[in-house]
Amino acid sequence: MKKRWTQSGKLRFYSIGVIIMLLLTAIATIFSAVTMREEKNTSKKRFALVLAARQFSTASVDLTRHARSYASTLDTRFLDKYNNEINTYKNREKARAVMNQYGLNPVEETAMHTMEITSAHLADLEAQAFDYAAKKDSKSASELLYNADYMQGEAEVQKQYAVFYNSITERTDRIMREAESFSTLVTTISIALLIPSIILVFLMMLFVRRELMKPLRSEER
Repeated sequence: MKKRWTQSGKLRFYSIGVIIMLLLTAIATIFSAVTMREEKNTSKKRFALVLAARQFSTASVDLTRHARSYASTLDTRFLDKYNNEINTYKNREKARAVMNQYGLNPVEETAMHTMEITSAHLADLEAQAFDYAAKKDSKSASELLYNADYMQGEAEVQKQYAVFYNSITERTDRIMREAESFSTLVTTISIALLIPSIILVFLMMLFVRRELMKPLRSEER
């Protein structure tokens, strides 16, 4: 009776041990999968925000280029390109929508707000230049788009873009590094848990073969 109880206790020990280790391994694996998905989402978010920032900056540069080209040449094709960007393509509005979708921190939001205010001021100066251009006064139109006020505004947009871009890359880099480190840790834990699980399964199989199956085979003989 004592031998049977001992065998039963050993079998219970091995069974419970295997179940616990496998459960822990499964939990660690799930955590690893969730972390990897978070890392992937962060990478996607970073790409979208950086692309949106470049889109906003590029659109601003294009508007300046079209405005100056129209002012200096009086070629209305440049004015059409300017108006198409403002009214049809709306790249800056689309970029802003992406930023709102993924979210910005206070530094990025401040930089973006400053860019928008400065861009609006530049648009006012461009509108004045277009009035001169419409009157065939190319000199006054060009001077307005190359004066200190306009140049300072143009530089401010690029400055805030750099602040915005650096903040996004630093923030997302940090999040991705943390996620990668955690994923590596969880993967290591999963492997560490899997090894004793395999050992316990092997010991349980050995126990069943030696202490349970062997007596039964002896009785059959």
